[in-house]
Amino acid sequence: MALHSKYFYIDKSSKEFLFTISAPKRVFFLIVLTGQRIYHKSIRNKIRRRKVIFKNQYLGYAANFKNGGKRMHIQIHGYKNIISFDEIIEDGKINFISGRSGSGKSAIGQALLQKDTDFNKTVGYVGTSDAFIDGVDSLQKKVMVFDRSAVDSYFSDSYPESPDGQSPIYHVLIDRQNLISNAQHAVDVQVQSLKSLLPQLEKAEEDFALIEKQFSCKAVVKKGKWVFTQKNFSLRKYEASLKKAIGRKTKGSIYLQDPAKVGWIKEGQGFIVKNACPFCEKQLSQTRLSVINDIASFDDKVLSSFHLDPALQSTYQISPINATLNSVQQMERDLLEIEKAANELQNLKLAIGKIEELSVMSKPFDFSIHANHLIHFVPQLSSVLAALAQSGAALSKAIDQAKSTTRVYLKNRRKEINAYIDALGIPYVFDAQYQEGRIDSYRLIHKGELINTIPNSSTWAQKLAGGMNRKDALSNGEKNALALVFFLESARSENPDLVIVDDPASDYDEYKRQVILNSVRSIIPGKTILVLSHDCVFEKLAICDQFANWGKIAYCVNETGTLVLKDVHKTDFDSLENLAQAMAQQAFNNGDYFRAVINMRIFYETRGTTSRMVYDYLSGILHSVNNPSISVGAQIVARGWDEGALISTIDSDFHISGFPSFTPSLLTNIHTQNYTTFEKAIYLREFIKNNNSLRAELSSLVHLNSSLLIGLNPYEFDYTSQDVRAELRRRGI
Repeated sequence: MALHSKYFYIDKSSKEFLFTISAPKRVFFLIVLTGQRIYHKSIRNKIRRRKVIFKNQYLGYAANFKNGGKRMHIQIHGYKNIISFDEIIEDGKINFISGRSGSGKSAIGQALLQKDTDFNKTVGYVGTSDAFIDGVDSLQKKVMVFDRSAVDSYFSDSYPESPDGQSPIYHVLIDRQNLISNAQHAVDVQVQSLKSLLPQLEKAEEDFALIEKQFSCKAVVKKGKWVFTQKNFSLRKYEASLKKAIGRKTKGSIYLQDPAKVGWIKEGQGFIVKNACPFCEKQLSQTRLSVINDIASFDDKVLSSFHLDPALQSTYQISPINATLNSVQQMERDLLEIEKAANELQNLKLAIGKIEELSVMSKPFDFSIHANHLIHFVPQLSSVLAALAQSGAALSKAIDQAKSTTRVYLKNRRKEINAYIDALGIPYVFDAQYQEGRIDSYRLIHKGELINTIPNSSTWAQKLAGGMNRKDALSNGEKNALALVFFLESARSENPDLVIVDDPASDYDEYKRQVILNSVRSIIPGKTILVLSHDCVFEKLAICDQFANWGKIAYCVNETGTLVLKDVHKTDFDSLENLAQAMAQQAFNNGDYFRAVINMRIFYETRGTTSRMVYDYLSGILHSVNNPSISVGAQIVARGWDEGALISTIDSDFHISGFPSFTPSLLTNIHTQNYTTFEKAIYLREFIKNNNSLRAELSSLVHLNSSLLIGLNPYEFDYTSQDVRAELRRRGI
């Protein structure tokens, strides 16, 4: 019986798959893919025993194979040192790209976020700087990038990139779905609309102050009632004069109804001579004289003080007085309205300041700003304040929802976060408490303060609450790892299209990087992830994990602005000792003596002092290529070496026969055209004397100061800097 599927073939007699692997794990994989029953009894029994173990692991893989594997197409043009990048990574998987400094890999994330595109446009590039994901402008996709700036933001006292001024950890703990941020943005929009009316409000404030000064009509609330407070309130003086005149039973109809006649009579009083009329010279009665004197004694200067600018009087609808008590009382009511509006204007300005300084998790804030009297004079305020009250209510609702979900989050996730921290070997406990209506962003308590206590016990909780927050005491590596954990927690809920993790663990050893890789895989499973790194450790970890379903694993190369990805395979990893041995054998067999010397010297460098004499012998040959003062023959004599014994060791170690004794003529015909960049760089070092920085890099490369065992084949993947490559081109090496 043979069972066929689109992807695999299994035969009853041979029990072999399309690829050569033993049965139980992959047979279950096959069943998931085909949905068919396998009748071979021995295989079926093994599957029953292993089914639970492998079910969850392979279901996800099967989905990818069934769909033929999804891909994500990334294109970038004219950003920093990337003139062109057009590559495909695998969707829903973790992809890896390593590469030397300056190759442009870190610019990938910034380009997709389109950070300062004009400022970062490639120098001399005449095209349009752009970035696409699957043919769509990258800004239409949700891309999250973890890099050094993200690390700094988690552990900084200010967060300039956050629109609400909150730490990114705040959004991990509290506002994971950006409910508060979105509601806060709506409030900010209305606040800006309100602030756009400030010029008009400031003009009204100036007018209110002018009116208040002219009438001395300052008013306040006393015992729940608005009252004028200044003793020299002009309207009060005028009202008192009118009442006094009326109280003396004078015929006030003239000046009470027509203030123009008051001035006319006062002017005429000067013409009366000996109590006689100036026109007919008839003697005036005592009663008439009394009336004239009462009118003349009235202080019409008070009346003249109420002559407002006609524009102000019209704008603020102040009724003119006409020497009647009713008109006085109406003006008093009008001035009181203005005082109420002026008070509302001051409260409005204070409210704007409080809203702008508002910490959204502090005590609730009432966004309903009462300005009924002010609206009467500035009608545009009505719709803006109504919209602000509505958006403020939505913000309060979002905060209440965040408070509720935060309780659940801290209960469910704090334990997992601390498990990751513990696995990374960081001696701190993460703590975030919800209490008294607000969230403390987070605290990191040193485990030394929690010794001799049972985790999550009452004593443990008490010590934790009283512990010192030591987040500022973290090392760079600890900050990097912790920030990554919180970043992944954020990505866990935000469901991004692409997560880019740039150099997540440069300060950690290989084992800790494995822990970090496991964290990435477990916190955000099924996401499309791109891990960028300067070295190849993550690639090596991925390739060595044969059961994981990784995406693309590549090394980036960028010589002329075109960033291309070179696939990395398991065969590209080996000890440098083995790689150098193979290259030396190949060079010797091809008759290239100098190339063989270069690689033999690398081989013995990896062995340390165990073959010191052979190493020194080969070093002398290498250094003599551009230094006439070095005589290999003289060194052999001076040191008492037996060259025959050294050559015998070389023949034995490299499984060759007849490695020649040194003569200067062996170095007279050196051709480096077919050398790898790694080999050329070693040759180049012999020519560099005065360029200290370049010589230091070449010395580090020659002497393997960075790593005695480079994991990724340096003959196939170029580790050198642009300076080294430029010097190689300049010298024609």
